[in-house]
Amino acid sequence: VIPACTAWPVQHFLCDGEPCFGPDELTTQLYDQVVANESIVYGIHPTYFYECFNLFLRHDAAHVLLSPLFNCHDPDKPTKRRPCVAIPQANRSIWRGRDGTEDMDFSQTIVWAANLKTGRNWLSMINNLRRKLDNFVSRTDVDAYPHGSFWTFYYQFKFIEDVFVRAFGYSALCVFLLTILFFITAQPTTIPLMTRVVQACWIALIVIVGVATTVVFFVAVMGLSDLWLNCFTLATVIVSFGLAVEAVAHTSFGFIAARGGPEERATVALNHYFMPITDGALTTWLGFFPLAFSSYTYVVWYYFVIYTLLVIVAYIMGVVFFPVMLSAFGPRGRAVSSKLPVIADSAFKDTNEEAEGQVFDDAAQETKVKEDTEASKVKEEAEALIVEGDLDT
Repeated sequence: VIPACTAWPVQHFLCDGEPCFGPDELTTQLYDQVVANESIVYGIHPTYFYECFNLFLRHDAAHVLLSPLFNCHDPDKPTKRRPCVAIPQANRSIWRGRDGTEDMDFSQTIVWAANLKTGRNWLSMINNLRRKLDNFVSRTDVDAYPHGSFWTFYYQFKFIEDVFVRAFGYSALCVFLLTILFFITAQPTTIPLMTRVVQACWIALIVIVGVATTVVFFVAVMGLSDLWLNCFTLATVIVSFGLAVEAVAHTSFGFIAARGGPEERATVALNHYFMPITDGALTTWLGFFPLAFSSYTYVVWYYFVIYTLLVIVAYIMGVVFFPVMLSAFGPRGRAVSSKLPVIADSAFKDTNEEAEGQVFDDAAQETKVKEDTEASKVKEEAEALIVEGDLDT
């Protein structure tokens, strides 16, 4: 007697006097190979498949490695299913639906891989496995897909570069448009609208170049520090746009408010906003300084260290490179508004010189003239009253 649970060439299997495996049971490619005897495919007779499979579950522990998530009938509640590994080995029976006559519905196989040292290695392995699974699905019409936390985490690298480029572009566009709108409204209405628009666009272009340079510089420093781009650090890169704007917007605001040529205006703006930018960088750093004492190494490196690098890069851009960009490429001319801070013309004069009598804002000068005129009138009236004796001296 030949044991039922032995593998034989499927070409020799008969079911009710007919070949068990026809074009409906095998893929077209495999069926052609079987019919033409191009290859020998071994298998267990369909009549005994589940009987043999249950023997495998009950007597062979290899399935724990091959597929730990087979579903079996619950011995206590036969209409319920449970993972086979949760049932004593001697009582295992593959789940075949509530009535026990359907085909098995689910299995999971562990994928073994080696030499996966970088995210790109993982991504390459995942892509290769997906291609194999897609080919399997197309040939068998059986749903198959990779699953697990490692797949979910590392598959992000397939899209992260595209997401970074889109996020970078959208953020840069928003900063550019909002900067134009702000500088148009910040300039006095006495200046022609077209002039305000041109100057605002000019400054906004320099601002967005400074912001973009800061973000790219920050990503480069991350790479040099072995802090790689992932879904968590990508969020920090997007945040870096806000910090970069804070570092350059103040200086550009002071630039557009100052008088003189580009070099003078850049110098005055930097002198005026150097300390506010420094205070902002320091207080921002102090805000996340407690993360340095976290017990989680990941938090220390990917939050405290990264944010520290971000503050340093943004600060250097705000006080070193961006003023140079303004002085080299900034617009000429003068734009002063009563809405803007009063900034001196003589940026290159000795700071110890007294600036008595110098008025830097047109509105302030007009106000002072009116006050002097009113004071003179009051004084003349008082002297007239004294002469007439109507006012006690």
